[in-house]
Formats: sequence, structure tokens, C-alpha cells
Amino acid sequence: MRYLKKLAIGVATSLLCLSASAQTLVVGDQSYNAQAVMEAAGVLNDLPYTLEWKQFTAGSPVAEALNVGSLDIGLLGDAPALFLGALGAPIKVIAVGRQSLDGVAILVSKDSPIRSIEDLKGKRAAIWKGSWSQQLLFTALDKAGVPRDLLDLRYLSALDASHALDGGSVDVIATWEPYVTQQERQGARILATADGLIPAQSFIAANAKVIDPKRALISDFLQRLKKARDWTLQNPANTDAYADAWSKRTRADADISRAWFARARTTVEPLSPQAPIQAQKTVDFFASLGLVKAYPAASLFDDSFAASLQPAVAKAQP
Repeated sequence: MRYLKKLAIGVATSLLCLSASAQTLVVGDQSYNAQAVMEAAGVLNDLPYTLEWKQFTAGSPVAEALNVGSLDIGLLGDAPALFLGALGAPIKVIAVGRQSLDGVAILVSKDSPIRSIEDLKGKRAAIWKGSWSQQLLFTALDKAGVPRDLLDLRYLSALDASHALDGGSVDVIATWEPYVTQQERQGARILATADGLIPAQSFIAANAKVIDPKRALISDFLQRLKKARDWTLQNPANTDAYADAWSKRTRADADISRAWFARARTTVEPLSPQAPIQAQKTVDFFASLGLVKAYPAASLFDDSFAASLQPAVAKAQP
């Protein structure tokens, strides 16, 4: 009887693998970040299905690709997903990526006389509208009691903002990695980070239409991504291997990549009750600027994959 039971389990597992092998999971990544860490950690070697990567340079096109159905799941910052959610897009947030909030920061050049947020009155600031950049700077100004309209705002991409600070055409930028590490290497000073100011969450989102038909594939991918992220945290050598793999993919400076990833300590986590609460703060912030309509952010979250990302619990021996 026990043999028959084991045989049945084996057949069921084989059928699942055969079924999965006939399917493809299309994943939207940003600049090879997830692909590089999963390859470096060796978690993609035995996939029972086809994994198709699509690479993007920012979160907004990832969100749009999810919206039109050209992606099954995508990795992106919170704002692009929340903006689409306001439009009723068929997407669901299924997991959260977290990293050190020190990598989202307000910076000034090394020779700047600016020493505090209060000193930004009348200064030229570069931010990217509808992003962590805008949310961080405005929130920091509000907390310091500095009216937003006292700054000369320039709306620039993260790359252009970094160049503008280098060239002296702006006095301050609010940005994220790898630009924070790059600027620090050039002597730039941090005035404030996202810590205690904004959530700066990253999301793993899925097209709602594929959640049920591709649930097994999505669950497997999340587990493998978490395993890869956890692998980078086991020791500095693993973090460096990930950074080197990413640098090779993107032709980026390996030293900057190593410093960035060591500070970021990125994790993949199941949805917690706090995630939609933090998302609501972001929705409310951008709604106050007229960039998005207010709506209950919790409606965008699907916690049905939470069990896939929980750590394994050893069974107690009788």
C-alpha cells in the first residue's frame, strides 16, 4: 500500500512537471537585476518550464507591458504599479522586494554649502515626477517645514539628474541606486534618505489573467527568486558574485555594483498587512498632486502566494 502511495505521488509530480514544461512564464525584469542574481545563484538550472525574460530600463514600461498582457509577471517600483491600479488595470501585486532605504536619497555635490533640508530654499532641484524621487524630496521638505514652491524644480530622469548635479546645473537631486553610490564615490553628500520618510517598496506584480492558469509556475519562480536573494545575503562573496554577474551583463562599474548590492541587501518577502498600508500612503501622496486618482490600494494586492515565500518549518519528530 505504501509503495502504491509513493508511486501515485511520483506520477502526480511527473505529470505536473510535464504540464509545466509545456508552458512559458514571461518575466519583465529591469536591467538584468533579477536575471543576474538568479543565474549567479544557480537557481535556474532545473526549470520544469520555459522562462522567457524581457528586459526594461524603468518600471513604467514594465507596468504597461503587464497591463497589455505581454508579461506574466514583472518586477518594478511601487509607483508605476499603483498608478496603473488607479486605472483599473488587470494587475495584482503578489510579493514585495525590500532593500536598504539608504539607497534612496537626497544628495548635494561635495563642495555644496547646503548642509540641511532647510538650506534648500531657493535652490535648483532635479527630480523625476511620479517616482520615489519626487515623493522623497517633497516629503522631506514637508517634514522640515520648507514650502515646496520655494525650490526651482527640474523634472529629469535619474541619469540626467545625476549628470546635472555633476555639471552644476542643479544644486540637489533625489535619486536611487546605483546613482546614490556613484555620487558618493565622487564625494557627494547625503542630506536625507528614504528611511523614516517614504516606504520605497518594490513590487512583484502579475497580470491578473494568468494568476490561476500559471499559478504553479509563478509560485515556483517566486521561490527560486527568494532563494537567490537569500543566497546573496549568506556571505559577502556571494554578493560580489552577483554584482560581478550583473556588471558583466550591463557593462557597469563592478566596484560600484559591489558597493551598491552590499548596501542594498535586497530580499523578496510575502505580502504582509503593512504592505498595502504603506502603498496607500504612496497613492495618497500622488493623489494630492493630481497625478493619480485616490483609491483603496489594498484592492491591488493578492496574498495567495504568501505561503510560497514562507521559510520552511521543520516538522517536529514524534
